[in-house]
Amino acid sequence: MKVLYITAAAPYDTVGHAGGQTLNYYAKKMSEQIENEISLVAYCTPNDLSKIDLSKYGINFIPVIKKDGLTNFIGNVFSIWSKINPLHKFGNIMTRNASQLLLHKLQEIASHGYNPDVIIMEWTQIVLQVQYIKKIFPNSAIVASEHDVTFLGIMRQAGLEKNRIIKTYKLIRAYNMKKRELAALNKCDLIFTHNNKDDDLLKNEGIRIDKRKTLVPFYHQSVIPRKRCNNDIIFYGNMKRKENYLAAFWFIDNVMPLLEHLPIRFVVVGGGPTDELKSKECKRIHITGFVNEIDPYFAYSLCFVAPLQLGAGIKVKVIEAMYTDIPVLTNDIGIEGIPAQATKDYFHCNTPEEYVNVIEKLLENQSGYNITTGKNLINKEFSFEKSFQNYYRIICATVKEYK
Repeated sequence: MKVLYITAAAPYDTVGHAGGQTLNYYAKKMSEQIENEISLVAYCTPNDLSKIDLSKYGINFIPVIKKDGLTNFIGNVFSIWSKINPLHKFGNIMTRNASQLLLHKLQEIASHGYNPDVIIMEWTQIVLQVQYIKKIFPNSAIVASEHDVTFLGIMRQAGLEKNRIIKTYKLIRAYNMKKRELAALNKCDLIFTHNNKDDDLLKNEGIRIDKRKTLVPFYHQSVIPRKRCNNDIIFYGNMKRKENYLAAFWFIDNVMPLLEHLPIRFVVVGGGPTDELKSKECKRIHITGFVNEIDPYFAYSLCFVAPLQLGAGIKVKVIEAMYTDIPVLTNDIGIEGIPAQATKDYFHCNTPEEYVNVIEKLLENQSGYNITTGKNLINKEFSFEKSFQNYYRIICATVKEYK
């Protein structure tokens, strides 16, 4: 079976973001099946090329190089409209220039007689190109891998906006994205969401049940003996991402003032903190920046919090935290797609007062407040090895049916 992955970012073993790690796992597992011939087209910069290890796994890597210098500048100038027009066909998440680079590369591949049995499109940026991809490869089954439902995240951004003009702009953009994302998904033969809640969302939007399947995202299974020896409250993630630094600010501004009577420290772990976030550093708030090893923070800290205000899709950081059996405190957004039971597998906290109440009880070692069963749940519900077997079986069946 000839498989072509088309992806917005290249996977490699040391890739830092959760979506890249999931793609890296599934694509390389796919390459282990001896009957498969795997190719992968991905955007990358010249600096990325040294990191990419796909050839070691027998995967033919075809880069779409993002150009530097004057050529890139001119292309970006012509792409400004695609970034600011809230009704643009690419939903402001892909530029005209980037789309043309990708499609030219695919046309070049097709001109040499390459004809994949199945094309797997990763991330919404690529899914929105489906009508053009189908024209280039009309005989290929088309699969969408929806890492999250993008229009939901944009709607949440609009919901938090206080400026009425900007809010209206974001709402227009969200409804445009919804229309275009759903239309693109309906053009696909098969859709993999990365959690059951996103599957339910697409079900409610009328996407046919025979097209919809769910896969388990990759996560790190850290076996960490809990040795709590401090009163640190930890939050971690890529602090360049808006949903992460906004969550850190929310906890600092809304919860920490209510914990002044307690001997605790809030520790924000992750690379790329903004200058504004770093300015919050003090005796009771520590901004680590990038760390080589996250495990000690899970082993020794009081609890993990994920007070997310933005984002869509499953939160791999929450899965990874639950797997370590550290007490996890999170809200409606943080627990999305994870079939966990509050107070048994994690602690559900939406308001500052709810966070304070649980943290006080954790400090007091109250019965039932330091023991959660998150790891048992993750082992039961999130076996990505079983998920791959299902993923591969369904793709093979789709290709057979398409032919």
